[in-house]
Amino acid sequence: MTFINPGFLWVLPAAALPVLIYYLMRFRSLKVEWGATYVLERVLEKLKKKLYWDQVILLALRTLACVALVLAFARPSSSGAAGTVSGSGMHRVILVDASYSMLAGEPGRARWERGKEVLKRLTATWGRGEKWSLARVAERVEWLVDGEAIEDAQASAARIDALKPAEARVEWAKALESVFAKLASEPGVELYFCADDQAASWARAEALRLPPNFAPRAYWIVPPLEEPSNLAVTEVRLAGDVSLAGHASPVFARVQNFGTRDVEHAEMEWLVDGAFAAKEAFSLRPGQSGWVQGEVIFDRAGSHYVTARVGADALDLDNRFSAGVEVVEQLNVLVLRDPGRTRKFDSSWDFLKIAGQSEKLNDKDDAPVFTLGPLVFSVHEGPLDEAALREKQVVVVDGASGLAPEAAARLRTFVQAGGGLLLSADDAVDAQAWNALLGDAGLLPSPLRAARLEQVAGERFQTLAAPDPERAAFRALSSAERGDLAEARFYSWFELDEPAEDARIPLRFADGLPFLVLERRDPGAVVQLAAGLNGRVNNLPVREFFFPFLFRLCTEAAAGAYSPRTVDRAAPVRLRLPGAAGLRGVTLHSEGREPLPMTLQPAPQGFVAQSAGAPEWSGLYAALAVRETSTEKIWIGVQGPRADSDLAPLGTEARAELVQALGLAEAPDWDRLDELLRASRGGAEWHHWVVLALLALLVGELLMERRFL
Repeated sequence: MTFINPGFLWVLPAAALPVLIYYLMRFRSLKVEWGATYVLERVLEKLKKKLYWDQVILLALRTLACVALVLAFARPSSSGAAGTVSGSGMHRVILVDASYSMLAGEPGRARWERGKEVLKRLTATWGRGEKWSLARVAERVEWLVDGEAIEDAQASAARIDALKPAEARVEWAKALESVFAKLASEPGVELYFCADDQAASWARAEALRLPPNFAPRAYWIVPPLEEPSNLAVTEVRLAGDVSLAGHASPVFARVQNFGTRDVEHAEMEWLVDGAFAAKEAFSLRPGQSGWVQGEVIFDRAGSHYVTARVGADALDLDNRFSAGVEVVEQLNVLVLRDPGRTRKFDSSWDFLKIAGQSEKLNDKDDAPVFTLGPLVFSVHEGPLDEAALREKQVVVVDGASGLAPEAAARLRTFVQAGGGLLLSADDAVDAQAWNALLGDAGLLPSPLRAARLEQVAGERFQTLAAPDPERAAFRALSSAERGDLAEARFYSWFELDEPAEDARIPLRFADGLPFLVLERRDPGAVVQLAAGLNGRVNNLPVREFFFPFLFRLCTEAAAGAYSPRTVDRAAPVRLRLPGAAGLRGVTLHSEGREPLPMTLQPAPQGFVAQSAGAPEWSGLYAALAVRETSTEKIWIGVQGPRADSDLAPLGTEARAELVQALGLAEAPDWDRLDELLRASRGGAEWHHWVVLALLALLVGELLMERRFL
């Protein structure tokens, strides 16, 4: 025998009150002598024996009524058939799946909301003083309530309401091992799982075995989901970390179809700073992942963010992703040229100055294909001085530049201050002198090795491989509609040595050799080409993709002055903040989460702010730089894999094995759970019999009292 509310048993000694009152009242009788006293005494003498037993029975009825009243509140119960305690004297344990797949469902009716509502109704049925625990299960098991006594229904509901989902995937097989190890020594346990039926989360859980002598009653609260298919945006990338105001910037979003049906003519919306900017249609087969490309235009300079959003489906949270970008008014590009190199097309300036004079490129129907935007080219001849580099963001160096050691030193200082250097190794370059001059200055990501020169317009030439699909900068230049870099022909090029360790290769030749090597400094950047931009021994400048290609080269070089605005979730956020005047502090904010502090480190011409740790969740963040007279907001897109988007449920066989292995009783809603609980405790709880006994005792006491009237 045990009790659901054992705390009431301490009142049980109060059952002796009727007896105590009886004896106290006996000695307070008032004796009055009168003439016929002797007659009454003779009558009472005859009734004394009978009255004594009536009084004993009446006292017993009153005492037992008090005992029954206390027991009714304590709710006695007996052992269940499985050998565990039914009702309480038990440890009730709630395990809540806090992964964001629980947010699947219609707005306001997601699994998360419905599951918490069932849990609040469940805890409201538990009595004060009962033992319970509450665990939030995400990447790990977090015990929010650990074997505490229930205070009241409101306090328990508040604990459940405070639960928040996280961007994580639950591994129930791993989580349950730690839960079972913790609870195995408990004599009586009831487990309540509030979790979805996601196959990925329950993988290998059916192979679990309960510890010896541990046989809890287990209930699985699993609200149904009508449509488990899900589209998820898994990544968003802009063509670069820097873009120009008023210029059409390519954007890319990776989308995956986690469903079992084809998705046709779905729509991807592009938003700039939360406002609609463009729309693209796409189709995906089941399980397929693909890139969707669009274009957006930023109307002003500053920090901006771009969001890719697909139509709402089962899981709204992963239908959108954001990327940050820095937008500048214009880029000033300086082309170095030796005044002694006057032969036509010796320098890339001869083509770049044409690009600088062109505002846009139209197709045969006079529709704009590419708008150059505020990309301003200028040329410098003669010795390179500090004045020539002032207010320039990018410097172009090719075989006609005529570099001297002093110029290389100035360019090194220029890059160290955040400038971008574009190296175009054409056929006029002396590889040995180039390697010595730029290599000694630390400005050469990959030394030149062997020069290749074929007959111009001949049948032997080099071409470019398709751009790396993971590199957003040149991904747009791989289609017939927007221009295909593979159409370029090179009759002269250099074979490059192994690039520096921190350099990357966005573009390669068709034979796998590097064509474009990018090395980001902190700050500054160097972009190196294995062929020239002068057009004398390649057809780059006359192809339709030359202007977009040139724009990407310049923005990639200029991006070295800025910290990346789209970062991986595993990496700390790092920002370069020019101008140290009045900077008081920087914090990283995301909606609904605690601000992440950022430390400030002095740097040339400003500060570098870095977060103390990597952001825990993907999404849009804002770095707030507080100055004495203003606050600057810098948008950061944090991206990482979302492994919880696959809502495919457990198969019938796997589900049956799981239910059998853990002894689960499934309940889609409160009504079903209440029915299961009543069935499991039917006949085991004696509360109703105690109440009937109490009523019988009160009726008997009333009848006995009437005998004295």
